[in-house]
Amino acid sequence: AYSPWFLPVLMELNRRGCRIAMVNDETFWCNAYGSALLGWAIFTNRVIDGAMQLTRYLLNSGCKTPAVATVYANEPDEPLVKGYLAELAENRIAYSNIIRIPENSRVGTGSLTAIAEAYEKQPFDSLVLHYPSGLHLRYDRSLQANIGIPEEVKIVFKNEHDDAFRFSPHMPMMRYPWKQIGKDAAAALLCERFEPIEKFYRGKLILNSEEGLEQYLQSVSLTEK
Repeated sequence: AYSPWFLPVLMELNRRGCRIAMVNDETFWCNAYGSALLGWAIFTNRVIDGAMQLTRYLLNSGCKTPAVATVYANEPDEPLVKGYLAELAENRIAYSNIIRIPENSRVGTGSLTAIAEAYEKQPFDSLVLHYPSGLHLRYDRSLQANIGIPEEVKIVFKNEHDDAFRFSPHMPMMRYPWKQIGKDAAAALLCERFEPIEKFYRGKLILNSEEGLEQYLQSVSLTEK
């Protein structure tokens, strides 16, 4: 199962003797439920580490005031925010700007407005973006132009998204080994003897747009087949 919202159901299935393999974004829910998850196979991609890689990339690129924008900005231990703040602290950067994207903005106007208004209030030179779904964008323009912020603001994506390849310039992003995670989860469930495991997977920062696009198209093709 994927998503912590199914945890109560999984706990009941586990009580009835089912094998449980859970794939999640971070360890928050595992920590919250603690010993109730003992005996499960848990596979986690490290969003915190990914956010640190993205923020580090921006700082190494000469950015001084990186911001982060996410739907879940107000949630405790939100991995994207936690990783962002950890990297700023590591580099002794006093600046921080956490932007909350409205969750119910299906057409995307609320998301774009929130980022643009945050820029007016507290300018930033770069942005780690949790890319919201449902955005209505013009791909003949840059993402900066769609949002309404200066072109020189550098934008990076929380994770792989096909829109990253549609704009010019392309945006750096994190890629996580979802195919391998899925294989490992299936193998844990199908093995002759089920054994609890907790495994973490680091993401890879994709900078080369041509390489990233080729790999993305290959993954889409495999999925469709």
